Amino acid sequence: MKKLVLLLACLLLLLQGVPARAEQLPILPPVFVMSLEIEEKDIDQQRQFVCKEHLITTNASVNAALRAASDLLEAKNAANIRVDESKQARKNSRLDIETTYSKTGHSWVSALITARISYRRTQTHLDFDALVFDLDSGEQITLADLFPQDSEAWDLIARRVENHLKTVFPDEERDQEAIKRLAAREALESAKFILGGGEMTLHYLAQEIGLSQPGMVHVRFFYPELEGMMTEEAARQTDNRHWKMVALTFDDGPRWFNSVYALNALRQSGARATFFASGNQFADSAQILRRQFDGNHLMATHT
Repeated sequence: MKKLVLLLACLLLLLQGVPARAEQLPILPPVFVMSLEIEEKDIDQQRQFVCKEHLITTNASVNAALRAASDLLEAKNAANIRVDESKQARKNSRLDIETTYSKTGHSWVSALITARISYRRTQTHLDFDALVFDLDSGEQITLADLFPQDSEAWDLIARRVENHLKTVFPDEERDQEAIKRLAAREALESAKFILGGGEMTLHYLAQEIGLSQPGMVHVRFFYPELEGMMTEEAARQTDNRHWKMVALTFDDGPRWFNSVYALNALRQSGARATFFASGNQFADSAQILRRQFDGNHLMATHT
């Protein structure tokens, strides 16, 4: 009997040290109801084509800022669209401005907006913007809003950015001075990033650091790495224990039409996935793999 009482006492002490499980949200909070609106334009009698996605949120000022970012990307990059004399630009010569969005915390939304120019399905140019907003206030969030000036996070971020940009795609030469500039504190405070369910990701163009490919480089930080380094509000808005989550994986691809449709559906719903690619598909499906990677999805392989 004494042993049983002692065991129960020990269990009570252990339970006191276990944090209460966050109450799961039964439905999507109204502030996070959003959708993608598609705008299409045929230019010069179908010799060029532009397709833009606009994220529509519950905050009008956020919508205006996101639309302005998409419009600016079109203005900056439309001149790079090749002319398709066959007048089948919708199929052959396009500028696609796509919005990958994610929700976090209680009212923050992130949008990665990519401007991809392709000719006969080959990606020839890429540009992007990344923005984070508080849907309650309409204010844009920067890295300086996430971390106090004296936070240890700044050194962690600088080291990770520099090391990753130096080692990603190891077979290519790169601009070491550009990497140092991007990892400097001043550059980090205005760096482009988004927040997801479990991580913060900084985004860069591969060509910014002298790489040849027209794509992106992502530098990731999982929230447990940043514990105790954030502002109080940033910690609250990146605590997603109250969300119900599932992991999405897609296997044995890519295949052109199936993979494109999957990417479109994921953007429409604000979801992210891991794509498992088959080794024998790499050469024939490099353009789809690039789209998956540039869209901030996770990549894996069986081979």
